[in-house]
Amino acid sequence: MGTPTKAKNLPEINRHQLRYNKPMLKWTIVFILFAMGSEAQVLADFSLTTGRNYVSFGQYAKFGGQFFYKHKGWNFSAGAGVVFSQEREKKLDALRLSVSKDFTIKELLFNTQLFYQRSPFSARLYDQAAGVLFNHNRRQWHFYLGANTRVFSLTNKYKAGTGYEENALWEPVNVMYRLTWHKPVGKKLEINTSVTNFDQFLIEQETNPFLMTDFRYRVSEKSKIYFDAIYQQAGFFNIRVNYFGYYLRAGYTVDIGGTSGNSVKLKAIEW
Repeated sequence: MGTPTKAKNLPEINRHQLRYNKPMLKWTIVFILFAMGSEAQVLADFSLTTGRNYVSFGQYAKFGGQFFYKHKGWNFSAGAGVVFSQEREKKLDALRLSVSKDFTIKELLFNTQLFYQRSPFSARLYDQAAGVLFNHNRRQWHFYLGANTRVFSLTNKYKAGTGYEENALWEPVNVMYRLTWHKPVGKKLEINTSVTNFDQFLIEQETNPFLMTDFRYRVSEKSKIYFDAIYQQAGFFNIRVNYFGYYLRAGYTVDIGGTSGNSVKLKAIEW
């Protein structure tokens, strides 16, 4: 979607309280080069998204790419998205880095993820988000719950030209959630239907959920293709809920190298 939701009443913070990580792109490239040369499992994911909403000024398209490095229960990822739209001032949709760890409690698998994301919305405004996300999967249901903190900031160039003294608005806590119904169809196809407020390079507020259905098909032991359909409303707790937008995404995931024994082995759990 690429646009921020209407902000809550947020406290202002002084720009000297924040230090921004400017060389994000450099570290993303370093991560990719490191992962490509590693013997652990390395996955690459590429996707193309198109959609429309009230603030997109017509149809838009986005290209996303992510690399995943997995080793002994640890998972590292780096990704970026690019927007193709004449109305978009900044073509870079977002840069995202994350690290997660698999662990077991009484033979149940859990995952804890820490992430950082930077999204330049325009030549005047960008946001940074950091958070934690917990995940637990059962046979038919997948659960995600977490929280993030987010800062909306004016660029230094725009601030210098306007004379604004304050540079940022801080959203202290935003809850993240996803409930997914998982349905395998045969040995190669799986269908997932979710209610969530976050997606690839997108984090909405708690009251702005969207519905997502994705189809994933295993082409071979090392690759799969997928198709996602997402419908978003303008809000959930409003007196009147209006249509906000939709987007469609097609993607390809491939294992580009690795060795066995990098993931936690568990007994099958049925619900």
